[in-house]
Amino acid sequence: MKLILAFAPFLAIAPGMAFAQSYLPAPYKPSTTIRSIRQYQTPLNNYLFTARDGRTFNVFYSIPANATAGAQILFVMHGLNRDADRYAESFRYLAETEDIIVVTPEFTEDLFTTAQYQRIGIASNINAPENWTPKLIDEIFLDFTQRFNLQIGKYILYGHSAGSQFTHRALMFCESNYLDYAIAANAGTYTFPDEQVNYYLGIRNLLSRHRDLINRNFGRRLYVLTGNRDNDPNASNFTRSAEADRQGITRHERALNFYQASRNYCARNNVTFNWDLIIMDGVAHNYSATRPYVIDIITGKYNRSFQ
Repeated sequence: MKLILAFAPFLAIAPGMAFAQSYLPAPYKPSTTIRSIRQYQTPLNNYLFTARDGRTFNVFYSIPANATAGAQILFVMHGLNRDADRYAESFRYLAETEDIIVVTPEFTEDLFTTAQYQRIGIASNINAPENWTPKLIDEIFLDFTQRFNLQIGKYILYGHSAGSQFTHRALMFCESNYLDYAIAANAGTYTFPDEQVNYYLGIRNLLSRHRDLINRNFGRRLYVLTGNRDNDPNASNFTRSAEADRQGITRHERALNFYQASRNYCARNNVTFNWDLIIMDGVAHNYSATRPYVIDIITGKYNRSFQ
């Protein structure tokens, strides 16, 4: 179903100025309650994966002991510290308590620069989408399902912080036959559909070749998660610059503005918009705190219709 919205067009905002919110949902209270598990029964394993471009890196994974034919695969993308092992350990909970296989690739700084990880490798390969970093997730997915003889045709992509930057850009700009939907939590910067600003903060220099792809991908499912306590403008490892501050001066503010700007863009261009915004009440910049929201989404407990 195509959603036509009549909002004012997206305008640049001055640093610290709140973007006019035409849509702001109430904070969501997850149904899932994370319980303490003293000793996991689901093991955390890893193996070395070699991509087609020759890069070799760790892939951590947890497979539920009683995984069913309906099990789902969740890719977990780590943050700025490249601490895939910690993310894998935290999200092993989903493999322990749900029918969810968790896969966490380790994109180390020596192999994946900020431009290649958070910004998915577009800037140096604008005309070569086959070289954009999210293509590696498809490679890992196909290898993983073959390696473990899994009859699963799609995966879910989740990322927090730097991993959220990777995740929302992967959904916005990449084509994949295997990506089902994406969950992006607490990103530091976003790629706004701003036609006056170049990538990575806008899309101006991508439009001549990739406008149709960008417009199609607004029709894919993306859950934008933002903690309403992720609101420190001076937080460590939070990008502040005149250009970035046009998006807002906290992570929470930027998430709200990104979502609204995307709705406005779709309304102006008569584009299907299939994204959702979830405000995580009381959550700061903490990837473990996002787990109940992720579980609610994957298991269907979150049932707010797309707006």
